[in-house]
Amino acid sequence: MWLSGDSPDDRLLSHSGSDLAPLDSNMKKGLSAWLVTWEWSGAHAEPKKKVAEILNPRLSTERVREIVEVLYNHDASLSEKVAWRLLKRHQPYRAEYPTIEGVPWRGQIICGHNPWLLARLVDDLSINTGVGGEELVTWTDRYTAREVGTEDSSTAQVRSYTVESCDKGH
Repeated sequence: MWLSGDSPDDRLLSHSGSDLAPLDSNMKKGLSAWLVTWEWSGAHAEPKKKVAEILNPRLSTERVREIVEVLYNHDASLSEKVAWRLLKRHQPYRAEYPTIEGVPWRGQIICGHNPWLLARLVDDLSINTGVGGEELVTWTDRYTAREVGTEDSSTAQVRSYTVESCDKGH
């Protein structure tokens, strides 16, 4: 059984129940996943959580794009949700793929303005729980659209980040 908070996006990678083994925080090698994070510009737009969702890396990019749109608009009114999802009316923030020389690159998905959601495939995803119960997630990004679009591939860098995935209390 998955542990959950008040909403579906509060799901944790940890799970309980005798039928599932807990996530081993001492793993030597992390996991690959679609990682969906909130990105922002300026403290006024900072969301409560950095990590919005972690998805199976085998999901198609089109399915991940659909999920990202739902995640971004989860606080919309019911009438907006009906208009956007069921009646397929114009949505103000559609999830899109960045382009490289006019060609969509399906290695990342971006949705929104400020803050916005960024979905991308990552490697070496691992979760560590601190003494206070906070979860720290670490991952290594694959190349970005900008890095893929450069002629000199030596400028591309793989980065690792550590963020708290628990609420900041905002």
